[in-house]
Amino acid sequence: MEAAKRDVFIARLVILGILTILLPWIWDGLVWLWNWYVGYADSDANFWQDVWQGFLNNFSVILIIYTIICLQVAGVTEFKLKRHFLPAFILAIFLTPPGMMVAYGHRKNSAP
Repeated sequence: MEAAKRDVFIARLVILGILTILLPWIWDGLVWLWNWYVGYADSDANFWQDVWQGFLNNFSVILIIYTIICLQVAGVTEFKLKRHFLPAFILAIFLTPPGMMVAYGHRKNSAP
């Protein structure tokens, strides 16, 4: 029983360490986003053009992040629903991850 308590204690320490690192990053990101938004509030004539241009300039990064999210959702599906990884990944790419979880989760739980 002591080993389980020790594992929980170590897990909580790791989570605390991760939060200690991530919370200042998130706070700085939110402050930067707010300052960026306030800076554009004065000149909103070109705002949507700048957003679209930023999307086009960073399309490869957005596509990579989307693929990583799809892989993560497919992995969760594989473990939680006991399904195969590849069909879950393909569904995640085409249906978006939330849609894939709905479509893939309502199938019968029989082994394919």
